[in-house]
Amino acid sequence: MEKRQKFNLTADWLAEVIISEDNLSCSLRLVNIKQFLQALPDCPEPEPLPQETVTPKEVSELLNRLGIIFGIDANAIDKALRQEDGEWVVVATGIAPEPGEHACLEILFEQPHQAYPEADTLKSMDYRSRGEVLFVEKGTLLARKIPAVPGTAGTDVKGRKISPPPVRDIFLKCGKGTYSSQDGLEVYAAEAGKPVLLQSEKQCIVSIEPVYVVNGDVDLNTGHIRFRGDILINGKVNEGMEIISDRNVKIMESVTGAIIRAEGSIHINQNVINSQIVAGSRQAFASNVYPMVVDFEQTLVEILKGFQQIKSTPGQENIRFGYVFNLLVEKKFTGFLRQTEALLQALSTISGLDFSQEVREAVADYRNQLQNFLLPSYQELNGAIRLLQTTNRLKGFLHWDQARASDIKVMYCLNSRLEASGSVTVAGQGCFHTDIIAYESITVKGVVRGGLLKAQKSITLNKVGSEAGIVTKIEVPAEQHITANEIFENTTVTIGKHIYKFSKRFSRTKIFYNSTTGEIELVSF
Repeated sequence: MEKRQKFNLTADWLAEVIISEDNLSCSLRLVNIKQFLQALPDCPEPEPLPQETVTPKEVSELLNRLGIIFGIDANAIDKALRQEDGEWVVVATGIAPEPGEHACLEILFEQPHQAYPEADTLKSMDYRSRGEVLFVEKGTLLARKIPAVPGTAGTDVKGRKISPPPVRDIFLKCGKGTYSSQDGLEVYAAEAGKPVLLQSEKQCIVSIEPVYVVNGDVDLNTGHIRFRGDILINGKVNEGMEIISDRNVKIMESVTGAIIRAEGSIHINQNVINSQIVAGSRQAFASNVYPMVVDFEQTLVEILKGFQQIKSTPGQENIRFGYVFNLLVEKKFTGFLRQTEALLQALSTISGLDFSQEVREAVADYRNQLQNFLLPSYQELNGAIRLLQTTNRLKGFLHWDQARASDIKVMYCLNSRLEASGSVTVAGQGCFHTDIIAYESITVKGVVRGGLLKAQKSITLNKVGSEAGIVTKIEVPAEQHITANEIFENTTVTIGKHIYKFSKRFSRTKIFYNSTTGEIELVSF
């Protein structure tokens, strides 16, 4: 509350002083008492007497007696002395303190969000989808602290210092998987994973979780799990759910009616039912498609060589490529059209979730050129050369490192499909009516009944088929072999291009292709 005081400077002059509540200003007004009385109505006119005067020095002395010693304005005092109507004049002004700036943090990662769907997409949208779980690479800047800036002190009209408002500090700390800059103002990821922020009023801790952990089941409550790092599910994966990872996936319980895709290995501690499990999906796609692209390239080169040979024949200099192409495909390269159709089918299995936009566009462009090339109107020499160039470019995208092969291990599987760029192991009861594709080996310690088992390396089985003669198919390349402790009739084995169908039960059998005899042979062990 402001302080208001009155003082008689002389017999003729009254001084009033107001000091503001914050002591940052002092106002003064001087009133000539005689003039004030003469101005009152019905007041008898006093006898004229000599007027007393007030000097600036007297005013200053008054202010000093009141403790006003800072920010006094001499010009304002002169103005107050000249005022005839006793108006207020600010004669002293302090300096207000300048507030500082609180410390603050810049959090440089944020959870991905989904745009609200349009009304016409609500019927088709997947309510299980929550978007991809945030992931950062090693070395990513995660958070930055902007230090507090102290305020500047002020001075009131009595010459006392006024402290500025205090500024708040906040401590930026490194949690696990992070490190700080030399000045402690920045936090970086020491490893790849999910950034986690734990923030209170006074401190902020930034950590990296290299493994995304679900402590329970994957269902509608969690939504699909899409994370570029390792994933650990401590419960089940239920019907209709998807788990997609750029690294490894481990599931402690069963998987039912779900899709599990990982670039690393997949380990499921219990059963797999009505599900699709793919480990090393990019590698698996590349391993399947790459040799087909190479074979197609070789055939197309041979066709172009054949055309050049015919064109160099006297009298055939102007022969049209499309005519020669159809003639060669009909008479010499009779499998070319089937080869092309098979390649188109294989290319269509690419998953947008597994590949970059660049690779998806390259595959789409290649498929489009292949489809057009099958049309007679597109069978021109320039088109064939462009297709050959695109084939070579796609080979570069599909090249993959076999040392990074990814494995699958489960206990039991039923009515499912398992595909791995590495090996597949079924360590429990076995697999029933399940297709298993491995680009290395397959091992089943239980029973194999129904479905297809196909590997690029050896297949090791315990019991195959059943006395009821359930159809079971097993395939390996010509240089590989299959071993089984017990194998029942109606089981079909394909080694390279050679097929053998069991008509009776065999025990402890090794099955391989003998290149000398040109036959599939069975040897007991």
